[in-house]
Amino acid sequence: MAAVIEVQGLRRADAGSVRVLGLDPYARRDTWEQIRAVRASGVTVVVVTHFMEEAERLCDRVAVVDRGRVVAFGTPRALTADAGAATLDDAFLALTGRRPLHLEETRMEQLR
Repeated sequence: MAAVIEVQGLRRADAGSVRVLGLDPYARRDTWEQIRAVRASGVTVVVVTHFMEEAERLCDRVAVVDRGRVVAFGTPRALTADAGAATLDDAFLALTGRRPLHLEETRMEQLR
C-alpha cells in the first residue's frame, strides 16, 4: 500500500504503481479503499486492469482496448448497456468481438 500513499503525496497520476494481482480479498479491498481516497481528494487515478469487476468498482470511465486500439470508451454502465450485456465482462467480450469460452469451440476441438 506504500505506492498508493506515494501517489497521494506526489499528486501525480503517474507517480506510483499498485499491483493488486495476488492480493488476498482483504488486502485488495483495502487497496481499493485507498485508491478511492486518492480520487476523493481530487487526484486523477489511472487504473490498468484485466479485471472488469475492479474497473466497475473503481472507474468513472473505462476504455476498452483490443489489440492496442481503444474500441470503446465510456462509463461502465453505458458500455454495458451499449453492448446489450449484463456485466462489464460480457460487454468487453462483445465489444472486442469475442465470445465467452463456453460458447466457443475448445482448443482441442479446433485441433481435430
